[in-house]
Amino acid sequence: NFILKLGANGIMICSGSEAANKLKIDRIPAMNTNPVDVSGAGDVMLTTSSMAIACGSSIWEAGYIGSISAAAQISRVGNIPLKTYEILNHINK
Repeated sequence: NFILKLGANGIMICSGSEAANKLKIDRIPAMNTNPVDVSGAGDVMLTTSSMAIACGSSIWEAGYIGSISAAAQISRVGNIPLKTYEILNHINK
């Protein structure tokens, strides 16, 4: 299983086993197409995705959460740590 960052094109998720012929690949498009500052977008995406997986999320759920976090990060200037409420606010948009 892996998540591949595609920059402005979002992310690609690969899950399963090629050997067992059960490989699933899909892409989540970028959730913010008007970035203010892209600093830290990949960092926050990978961090929140990893935290979601550590808490029991599937790789698909983790990729979605990571994409939302990256969208929230690039909607402001500077590579400043995100707060939980900022991610939640972005979900509720």
